[in-house]
Amino acid sequence: MARSSFIRIAALLLVCLVAPLAKAGKMEANVTLSSYWVSNYKYFHSEQFVTLKGLTGNQWPDTPFEGKFRADFVGPMTEKVDWQRVTKRELMSVRGMSWGQVDFGDGRGGPNKAWAWRIEKNGAKTPLKGIWYLYVDRDIRPGTYPKIQLMPQTRPANWYRGFKRSYYQIPFPQMAADGGLKVVANNGDFLPMGAVFKIRKLGTNLHNVPGMNAFLTKSTFCVLDMGVGGRGMDVHQGLQYFEAEDMNKYSLFMPGATMRDTRGATLEVLGVLRTDGKFVSWDANGKAAGVKPLPQ
Repeated sequence: MARSSFIRIAALLLVCLVAPLAKAGKMEANVTLSSYWVSNYKYFHSEQFVTLKGLTGNQWPDTPFEGKFRADFVGPMTEKVDWQRVTKRELMSVRGMSWGQVDFGDGRGGPNKAWAWRIEKNGAKTPLKGIWYLYVDRDIRPGTYPKIQLMPQTRPANWYRGFKRSYYQIPFPQMAADGGLKVVANNGDFLPMGAVFKIRKLGTNLHNVPGMNAFLTKSTFCVLDMGVGGRGMDVHQGLQYFEAEDMNKYSLFMPGATMRDTRGATLEVLGVLRTDGKFVSWDANGKAAGVKPLPQ
């Protein structure tokens, strides 16, 4: 009897020790991961300049602006591109521009020649100074949010849904060590806005990037931007600190969004961070399992 009791107690202790290691969230396999950078104006050098008109503001894009920017920073749609011989510099901006950091300096051209003016209600032009972030949407047709924005900080393209968190604007090494949620853009719609996940199995990165694997496995990610199709994630890695021709040295790309391609990553979706700041955990079937502390 004593021996059987000992065995039962030992088994119970083993269950208690192993239980916390069990994966609680929903597993998603064969997910494509790729880099998402904020373009740094200082690494674009075209001598052609483009005039853009859009909306700016201190909190929300609600005031007209006009600006002059280097053409390769805005994107290859502004210059003639031979798509049979497209360069890495052109490919870097063909992402739809997304967000780009630009330094206007004292308002008279900045360190790399860029100008922008806020158009006041009386028509006067007020020069913008210091660092701002330019957004040019991939789909420039009119929509539910301004397609050209110049803001003091970046936001997901659909911040209007209620997710008003800013993207990180720090270099990759700092982002890897800061301990906070890493913002990603969901290329498809297989995960909802606010989904929080960990990367449980790495795929094959086509570029040999020092420190990338540790960054991916140690971080917690949150979906705060959405695409229109596909099954992948653009992992936000902060501000670009390299020439566009060196993109391969710093970029992540793990293919695997198709059933036959297993080079992608396996994610564990832990739950969803709601717009009210509460985290709702998921079970293994992707069903809500109650409000819990946000995973770190």
